[in-house]
Amino acid sequence: MAIDIGAERRKTTTGAVAMRTASKVCPELQLLDRAGSIEASALVADMLIARTGVDAVTAARAGRMAIEVARAGLDFLPYEKPADYAAWVDEAKAVVCNYLAPYFEDRAGL
Repeated sequence: MAIDIGAERRKTTTGAVAMRTASKVCPELQLLDRAGSIEASALVADMLIARTGVDAVTAARAGRMAIEVARAGLDFLPYEKPADYAAWVDEAKAVVCNYLAPYFEDRAGL
């Protein structure tokens, strides 16, 4: 899953924590960070459209929210014990899956 890939990159990339911190305070890096988020969210949106038939506007919004929630969850990783690393990754995946679940179930309430 994409969350596993993102978590592994954060774990193995030298300076990943510094890069995430810098991207939150530097306007130029925020643009790059946002572009990556938009690209990833488009993949989620395409999947939602293909598998659920949700309209493109809703899919784009849900995809963006799912990616941002996953990224926020992965931001915990540098501050957790290495033994708990996999558990935090699993939590990030669970949050995203639970967020997207209603789109795959009865969508009457959406």
